[in-house]
Amino acid sequence: RKPLPKPVDRPSRKRGGRKFANMKARLQMTEYKKMFNTVPFGPEAQQEIGDTGVGMGMIGMKGTGKLRASANKEQKIKLMKKKEKNIPQPASLSTHNGLVSSLALASTDGIELVNPELLKKKINEHETYFNAKSGFTTVIESKNK
Repeated sequence: RKPLPKPVDRPSRKRGGRKFANMKARLQMTEYKKMFNTVPFGPEAQQEIGDTGVGMGMIGMKGTGKLRASANKEQKIKLMKKKEKNIPQPASLSTHNGLVSSLALASTDGIELVNPELLKKKINEHETYFNAKSGFTTVIESKNK
C-alpha cells in the first residue's frame, strides 16, 4: 500500500469568507447609532424626538467632541445609488399624455369613433379557446362522426 500524500500546509478558508465579512461590515452599527444608544452620565435633560419620550442619546450634545455624527463615504455612495434608482425615468414613446381620445383616423372613412366596450367584448370572445379554466379545446372535427 501507498502512503497518503502530504497535506497542503495552507490556512483553510474561514466560514463565510469575503461575502460574510462584507455583509457584517455593511450591517454593523454605525457611529450615529452608537451615539444614539449612549446615555450621558450626569445631565438629566436630553433631547427628545417629539413627544415620544425617546431620547436622542449623545447626538447633538455639548462636550462630546463632535459637532455631528457623520456617515462613512461608502455608505453615502450606496445611499446615492439607491436614490438614483428611485428617480423616475423619462417617459417612453408608448405612454400617453393628456390628449388621448377614443377617435381613430381611418384612411378611407376619415375620423372613426371607437367604442372601448366593443374591444373588451372581442377580447372576451377569444377566452373560450385560450382560457386556463376551460382546459384543452380543439377546433378540429373528430373523424368518428
